[in-house]
Amino acid sequence: MSFFITSVGMGDGASLGGVAEADAHCQKLAAASIARGAGQRTWHADLSTQGPGAVNDRDRIGQGPLI
Repeated sequence: MSFFITSVGMGDGASLGGVAEADAHCQKLAAASIARGAGQRTWHADLSTQGPGAVNDRDRIGQGPLI
């Protein structure tokens, strides 16, 4: 499992534009990274939604490490 944290926004304040747009932003940041192979992996934003058709972040990215 790998992750990264960023403070690089999308240019619209806190608006991420939805799950797909947030994932695309993560992928773009990883591709621009100096970390070897980061752009060849698939990255997802740790993001949940609410309301009808809600998406839970754990369903998208997994449970994480067991401590």
